[in-house]
Amino acid sequence: MELRAKGPERALADGPAHPGHELVVVVQVVQRVQPRAQHLAHKIFFSVLAWLAFALLLIGRYHWHWRGRRAVRFLVAGFGLLAVGFFGSKIVLELVLHSA
Repeated sequence: MELRAKGPERALADGPAHPGHELVVVVQVVQRVQPRAQHLAHKIFFSVLAWLAFALLLIGRYHWHWRGRRAVRFLVAGFGLLAVGFFGSKIVLELVLHSA
């Protein structure tokens, strides 16, 4: 007996029906998970931005031989984005929104 996934997961397993289908499936999955993971949205956003900064730093070092100040700026930007995602969420929740 073969177990088949239901809903958006089945669409992913069967492959895309038409161009852009993957985006629709991702939106459906996010809508289903969103109420449980709403408190993580900003952390995910800043973490993805930090990963992009670190990836750009690595690409820049490899292709354009970035060293020194330019490399340090990307490193500090990535660290800053991670710090904002981690500490900033607590600051916003406690000081700005006044919730525990």
